[in-house]
Amino acid sequence: MTDETRELKIGEISSVEKLQTGNYLKGSLYKIYSLNEVSLTITLPDLESGDTKFIEALRIMAPQMQ
Repeated sequence: MTDETRELKIGEISSVEKLQTGNYLKGSLYKIYSLNEVSLTITLPDLESGDTKFIEALRIMAPQMQ
């Protein structure tokens, strides 16, 4: 297994899709899409709604998101 670094600039993000809801042991899985059709899959902590807080902050910083 190799570690691969990917990044998307805030201004390039077009949408976010929740793929799987997590629990206290496993985070929620999200897919972030860019304007040029590149995507990034991330796991965010579900504890204390950490995933929801992150996505809400992302939407504030990236108003172009759908």
